[in-house]
Amino acid sequence: REESRALEQLAQLLAVGLENLELKRAARGRGALAKEMREAQAVQARRLPRRTPVLPSLDCAAATLATDAVGGDYYDFVETGGREFTLAVGDAAGHGVPAALVLAGVQSRFRDEAQRARHPGELLEAMNRDLVALDQPEHFMGLLCARVDAAGGTVRFANAGLTPPLLRRRDGRHTELTESGLLLGVQAGSVYPLASVELEPGDVLVVYTDGLTEASRGGVPFGDEQVWTVLDRHAHRRAADLVEELMGAVRAWADGPLDDLTVVVLKQLARGRAGAQGGSSAGDAGGPSPPD
Repeated sequence: REESRALEQLAQLLAVGLENLELKRAARGRGALAKEMREAQAVQARRLPRRTPVLPSLDCAAATLATDAVGGDYYDFVETGGREFTLAVGDAAGHGVPAALVLAGVQSRFRDEAQRARHPGELLEAMNRDLVALDQPEHFMGLLCARVDAAGGTVRFANAGLTPPLLRRRDGRHTELTESGLLLGVQAGSVYPLASVELEPGDVLVVYTDGLTEASRGGVPFGDEQVWTVLDRHAHRRAADLVEELMGAVRAWADGPLDDLTVVVLKQLARGRAGAQGGSSAGDAGGPSPPD
């Protein structure tokens, strides 16, 4: 009887010891994973531009927010000489590590192709071939590429399924630039038409991902109208202020976790020469210029 009690006590001690050992192993595993995710987050943050292009005739600002340690949204600027640069704003399908892996490949290819592609449509076609070649249908991505001539106020862009950019004219007119093609990675041979818009002094162009307008309060999305309201109220301010106001407004609106979201604002400061020719006119871009 005493031996039985001693064995029972030993068994209990062993069970507690094994459980504690498993808990410690699990904690170490979680700690290692958390450390790896922090390192991945730091790497992804370093891949974002350290600054936006600094130009006398165009004010630029951008921000991105990830719901997980790593996310599937991003923006990038590649300066191509003079007062021109190529802009990308992307939204990879899903969240977390899978979306971040797709994004990493797209980021690298974008920076390479931005130096070589003749126009944004060709750039998107090259990147689409890469994603289609993966033969993984769930790895698709919305991406807008634009070649920006800051001196001339010309933005030539092609859109692969990203939310349509919003253009607020100096005189208060609102335009949604709806020209678009298929998401990247969906179909081989997709073609991405080139569109263009002319910016006059005081015009504001907002390129963003759907995490901005789909933020919800009680099932009601933030929506385009809220974006327009913020732009109308603060259109006289700097691009960085507009980004900050949009981010603040969507945070105040949402009653739950936000999705990944990215906002890029371009505000034309000075009137330039007529932009380069090519592509179709976007929205009311060809309308009369507002007065100085």
